[in-house]
Amino acid sequence: MFKLALLIFEDMFAPLLLTIAPFIIQDEPISFSDIGKVFVGFLVFGILLFLGIKFVTRHPRTVKHLLRQDDASIGLIGLILFFAGIGMVFGLSEILGAFIAGIMLAGIHDIRPLKRLTVPVRDLFLPIFFISFGISINLEQGVIINTLFFVLIVWGVLSKWIVGRIGGRMYGLSRVQANEAGFSLAPRGEFSILFTALSNGAINLFVGLYIFVSAIIGIVLFRFSERLAEKTEQTIEKMRPNQKKDD
Repeated sequence: MFKLALLIFEDMFAPLLLTIAPFIIQDEPISFSDIGKVFVGFLVFGILLFLGIKFVTRHPRTVKHLLRQDDASIGLIGLILFFAGIGMVFGLSEILGAFIAGIMLAGIHDIRPLKRLTVPVRDLFLPIFFISFGISINLEQGVIINTLFFVLIVWGVLSKWIVGRIGGRMYGLSRVQANEAGFSLAPRGEFSILFTALSNGAINLFVGLYIFVSAIIGIVLFRFSERLAEKTEQTIEKMRPNQKKDD
């Protein structure tokens, strides 16, 4: 439950960060019209979300009937693209639009028909997304591997472990379980890939290589998280011999 709550928070915060990031890194000053446009976009999303949730909760049979149609997957893709398009029109992230559509559909009690539609679509487009990401990395510009690169790799893994360790202990997990939660968070960060769309040139290559290397390290840490958690706690206990291990 601790990791689930943490991942939900990440999925809620990352689309908002993707919305704000372009305004922060742009060279031109932010105008009042840009702020007003974003505000109107959030207002439109709020209204659509309110109406969508009302429809889903008050007409569950209609929604269930629509999801069981043969062409329901096409309608679902259209709904996601509609919300993503609204986000792009108002200068927001298209990811935020798709996220709002997901929140709206979360009110469906019987999610089995919804899973039947979304899982094949996810399995189809996810490899295409990563292929597109791989194509965006141009090694002809030169590989930038310096001290900053390794510092970011170490800090990226260490910060996730610290969050899992401290947050897990606050949640009530044992020290070993908190360590395991920290190592299990290492492969998380798929939203980082989307930030490559905001960069270009050498920075794009730097970010791409960082995500690639950190993803490999994260997969290894997740695979051996249970064993690493025990080894880490044994090492910490050796550094604190006078304190008993609190399981």
